[in-house]
Amino acid sequence: SALNDLCEDSSPITLSGGSPSGGSYTLNGNSATQLDPSQTGTGSQTVAYSYTDQNNCSATANQSVLVNGLPNVSLLAFADICDNASVLTLSGGSPSGGSYTLNGNSATQLDPSQTGTGSQTVVYSYTDQNSCSASASEDVMVNAAPTPTITANGSLTFCQGGEVELTSSVAQSYDWSNNATSQSIVVNGTGTYSVTVTDANNCSGTSSSVNVTVLSNPTVTLSAFATICENASAIVLSGGSPSGGTYTVNGNSASELDPSLTGTGSQTVEYTYTDQNNCSGSASQSVLVNGIPNVTLSGLNTSYLLSDNPSVLTGTPSGGFFNGTGVSNGMFDPADAGLGTHGVSYALVDGNGCV
Repeated sequence: SALNDLCEDSSPITLSGGSPSGGSYTLNGNSATQLDPSQTGTGSQTVAYSYTDQNNCSATANQSVLVNGLPNVSLLAFADICDNASVLTLSGGSPSGGSYTLNGNSATQLDPSQTGTGSQTVVYSYTDQNSCSASASEDVMVNAAPTPTITANGSLTFCQGGEVELTSSVAQSYDWSNNATSQSIVVNGTGTYSVTVTDANNCSGTSSSVNVTVLSNPTVTLSAFATICENASAIVLSGGSPSGGTYTVNGNSASELDPSLTGTGSQTVEYTYTDQNNCSGSASQSVLVNGIPNVTLSGLNTSYLLSDNPSVLTGTPSGGFFNGTGVSNGMFDPADAGLGTHGVSYALVDGNGCV
């Protein structure tokens, strides 16, 4: 009977089908009981069956068996992917028309969220018109995507004028939500910040967001101070708003300004107020301390007789006024003063009102 064609990877077949039974077989002229395509190779193989009857008469029948070669199957290599990548459609098998398996299971795509990380085996199998099959395989490495974290060097809530440094966990590259590309950024504004990093496997991951809140500083005012003279009494510092703050004079904590201590010139008073959020604001005013005029008094003798003539008093600079016992119309009259020791003064008020 006829023998079916085989593929070169088929299992050996036992030679049979000869009639009458009791004969013997040859394969390609050699005595044989089976046909092993791995031994014969491809091409037409001749099976002969010979039978000798009781009269010692013989006859032979022949059949050809075609051993077909396997199809030449290939599969293109796959690039590594990340476990957060999109689903990968399986392709690249040749000749077209075959089927794919993933880790031994029939599949048309590779979903890294389902396979997990590590090496995944894709096999492409193809069966030709002779029903001979071959396959090719490639491994796909699924790498774990990074899960970056952000560390804050300080509080995420601070006052206007402050800042906080945000640092990403280590990676190959960094892309912050504010477009910065360094591992650490310094933030001084309210906002939500996150970082996307890329690792050595070219896998990317995005961190959880951190919220930075910048609190407004209080609005602080300080009323202006009047100009004073260096011999004036100390003035109590006031006029700062909101109330409850502190004052400094020329950078030193103070509750009053004493012109005898500051000296002349412009003095800086600063008022600082801190609110319930521990945020501070300040305001400053300048206080001008004017020097007193430099005056002299002349025209007096150190001693007098009651009979002496009055002395003409001279004050420099002019424009002031004289005062004392026996003083009248710019003169000192010993007779009017009488016996005893008397004090005579000259006072001048300058253009700044300082005496």
